[in-house]
Amino acid sequence: MTERDALGALRGEDPVAAARAAAVLWNMWHRSGDAHLDAILAGGIAAMEQQDLAAAEAAFTSLIEAAPQFAEGWNKRATVRYMAQDFEGSIADCRETLARKPGHFGALSGQGLAKIARRQPGFRTKAHGLWNDALIALSARQIGATIVTGNRHDFELLRRYVRFALETVPVARE
Repeated sequence: MTERDALGALRGEDPVAAARAAAVLWNMWHRSGDAHLDAILAGGIAAMEQQDLAAAEAAFTSLIEAAPQFAEGWNKRATVRYMAQDFEGSIADCRETLARKPGHFGALSGQGLAKIARRQPGFRTKAHGLWNDALIALSARQIGATIVTGNRHDFELLRRYVRFALETVPVARE
């Protein structure tokens, strides 16, 4: 499956094919084609998983300096900067990622969350729960779909920053 095919599958109506395509894309995006660069990426990811944000940022910066066209170096540094609450830096790195990989849904959603976080004090604590909502909103916008949900509050918050069609329905309480 090519990257173009996988991006097309994300726009399709088969959720299983879309999930497979997303996994294929992440796999593609994590391979630079150079074992040394891939090792730097893996080291940065390991540091990030250990919450060693300074080491992770240093690794990803080194990767960007060595291979500035490798989009995932920028994307991972954007993630680390978001985690460190450097929202401006995260947004800038998301832009760099998208300049290299316009269909990079991780960078699209990360950029949206960073924009919201810098404007909404206390947002970061809720951000993890909104990550999927942001991906849904961006995907809906991309294909011209309307989101139908009972989760009005979160999607209204996202709609302040990303335009998409929204219809809310009453939520049944038991």
